[in-house]
Amino acid sequence: MSISIISCPQCQAMVLSDAVRCHVCDHLLDQHGEEELPTPALPTDEAVADDLEVCKTCGETYRTGLVRCWNCGSFTRDDIKAAFDRMSSDPGRVAVREQQFPELPEVTSRSGPWKISAVARHEQDPRENAPLVNSSGEELAASDDDFSFELADDIHLSDAPEEPPLPETDETYGLAEPEVAEAPAPTVVYPVVAVEPEAAPAEIPPLETPQRSVAPEENTVAHSEATAGDVLLKIAQQEEVDIAQTKKNYASKVRGGFVVYCPMGCRIRVQDRHRGKAGKCPKCGSVFFVPRKQPKPKVDAVAAEAAPVAAAVEKWRGWTDDVHLHSVLPQKLRIKPDSLLKEFIQVDLVASAEGLLVMTLVAAPGFMGANLKKKPAIRAAAQEHLRTVGNIEGLQVAQQRWYPTEMLSQLSIAQPSPADVESLFGNIPVFGTGRIAVRLPRLSDGPAIEYLSFSLGGFRQFAEVLSSVCGVSGLGSNTEIPLSETYNTVKCHYSDFPVQELLGVEYYQKDPAFKLQITGWRCGGCGLVVSEDSRKKEKIGGLNGKAIAKAKCPKCVAKFGQHPMYAVEVPPVEATAPAEAESVPA
Repeated sequence: MSISIISCPQCQAMVLSDAVRCHVCDHLLDQHGEEELPTPALPTDEAVADDLEVCKTCGETYRTGLVRCWNCGSFTRDDIKAAFDRMSSDPGRVAVREQQFPELPEVTSRSGPWKISAVARHEQDPRENAPLVNSSGEELAASDDDFSFELADDIHLSDAPEEPPLPETDETYGLAEPEVAEAPAPTVVYPVVAVEPEAAPAEIPPLETPQRSVAPEENTVAHSEATAGDVLLKIAQQEEVDIAQTKKNYASKVRGGFVVYCPMGCRIRVQDRHRGKAGKCPKCGSVFFVPRKQPKPKVDAVAAEAAPVAAAVEKWRGWTDDVHLHSVLPQKLRIKPDSLLKEFIQVDLVASAEGLLVMTLVAAPGFMGANLKKKPAIRAAAQEHLRTVGNIEGLQVAQQRWYPTEMLSQLSIAQPSPADVESLFGNIPVFGTGRIAVRLPRLSDGPAIEYLSFSLGGFRQFAEVLSSVCGVSGLGSNTEIPLSETYNTVKCHYSDFPVQELLGVEYYQKDPAFKLQITGWRCGGCGLVVSEDSRKKEKIGGLNGKAIAKAKCPKCVAKFGQHPMYAVEVPPVEATAPAEAESVPA
């Protein structure tokens, strides 16, 4: 398919040869094509069809209620246009408008003519009573009738004090610097403060005379109010000095003593020789007892050294080795089962009451897994550091991530997702069938999202550590994860004995830490249940049950199918040999 490009004859823009109009200047290129091309309809055409009007001047459509047409600017209503014409023809309004918005005079400079602003014009003539002029330079005179008014009976006018004239402007259109005049010293009025005779402050020196002239409008605050804070501050400082001196004098008289309290709350200072004796309060007369000196407890040096270590060991608990950490980029994610099963790095988890620590012991496996052989030594060194130091500073690991306790509430189950939460992976086990994935909180603004994946036993241990150490409980409680062994009890068709069926069996099958045993079989057609003992007795599917998928159900006479029922195998308890009974003579 070939594409040809032509030039617009009006604006010379590059357009396609089959275009009907130019996309730049809207020039019509094909008259017949425009007739065949339908006018595109907008989604809002029907909604505003009844709210449009046509301009009488230019023919453009506009929304109902506009005063002027948005295209040509003409009035849409005749009454508004007539009112505007009357206001424009009023000479009084025109004169006032020219006074308020005079035309800016044109000034010629090297760069060409330009109009001086009102601010610059005011700087040229800063006088407050400068005459108003129009655009032609003629002065506008105002009559007395324009400013005539009458005062109320309760209002009286008086002559204002004369103010010094403003300095004249210099050639640079700026105010001349005022001459510093010696202003009379203001009268200093000190506040009257009631104080005790012994706590009277020292003589307050008079304030220095300011070196600048104070304008009448600036001297609005009384000097007593402006200096009251300084006076009160000096009084408080002097009181503190007097109190400290009194305490020092009293302590110098009674040295080596200590304070006790009588039953009525009076303070009594006694000496060390009075310990173990009773006395009478000199103020209230009540009897008080001076306690004996308590001996200091002996501290064992070995126990003192072991105390920080024990506290550090108690602080860090729940160490979990070789947990899978997945860094997922959503744009590169493949939504299919087990797509992220082998894309992980191994990390160690350790928790405390302050948060969760995720440590990467080695950055990469190295050549032929050489770095993996160093993991036990690095793990032992990290455990020793946390046991002795007690904090994460100085850990000799490849990478560490610290999640405070307040961030652990953001932990969420990603696989399997809760029933009321839409899964990012569409409920497909991308981390592996029978595995549990937990989304970690974000520590940075990077594009990757980090997940921890566990088997069933590892997740139970992780949830227990979060609950007992970090105080975060209920992780996974709103999902189908079996946090504990749960069974469904049914009856055998032959013996009527109860048969236990383990729920969530796929999580147990993928965890090598659990061993399962077959408790019975279920028919795929009618749901008939046969226990393993009854199957062996009735010889359904042979002695070993290998052919049970093709065996006929005794109820629906259909193929039984491969639907076993499991239970967690309980390890047998080692039986101890009974002790030989002592021979007792008859």
